[in-house]
Amino acid sequence: MDRRRTPLFFGVFAGLVAAAPTFAAYPGKMLCVVYAPEAFPPIFAVVTASPTPEAPPLPSRENDDPLTTLPASDSDPDAIRWRPEAFLSFAYGDEGEVLAAHVGAAYEFDPVNRVEVVPQLGVGVAQNTDDDRPAITFFDLQMRWTAWEYEGWEAFLEWGAGLQYVGPESFPRSGTHANGRLRAGAGVRYFLEDRADLIAGVGWLHMSNANVLDVNVGHDGPMFYLGFTWRY
Repeated sequence: MDRRRTPLFFGVFAGLVAAAPTFAAYPGKMLCVVYAPEAFPPIFAVVTASPTPEAPPLPSRENDDPLTTLPASDSDPDAIRWRPEAFLSFAYGDEGEVLAAHVGAAYEFDPVNRVEVVPQLGVGVAQNTDDDRPAITFFDLQMRWTAWEYEGWEAFLEWGAGLQYVGPESFPRSGTHANGRLRAGAGVRYFLEDRADLIAGVGWLHMSNANVLDVNVGHDGPMFYLGFTWRY
């Protein structure tokens, strides 16, 4: 062996002997860190995972948010908004007067725009210029649009047409027994209780046979009515 390499050999050997306790203790130290990390805070940080926040629930039609809650007639396709009604009307003009009772039912087929269709049947008595008092029966089909509502009040516009028969005398007196009808006007409803409303209106009533027959004497004049409606 070369005597010049002896000091280097002994130096490396001495270094390995001195470092042996450190390497021997290293696995034990790692096990302590894994099983007891709180004992080594300067070297290893213990990370605690925070819980994942829950996502907020999606809005539903059953909540109380007015932006997501739909009217009953929209959320429930089977909901029907019927308003049976009954009222008395009085119409007059140059050809005489008519007092009649009306029964019908308003159906709100467009709840967003508050539009209703209102079929009505009516019976009454007319008085012509000869003081005859013939009976009158008629059918009207009206349209209503609720243009304004506030604290139990509703204001609406209405228009429509119908057919009538008068006998045994005619009305107007020089006219025909069968005539057509045109009605247009405005009215109000007032909520009396949970289901019942007061209804009143004023409009213009026209009766004639539209020149279908040779004799076409018509009636034109104002019409007033007052009655009740019920909401279902």
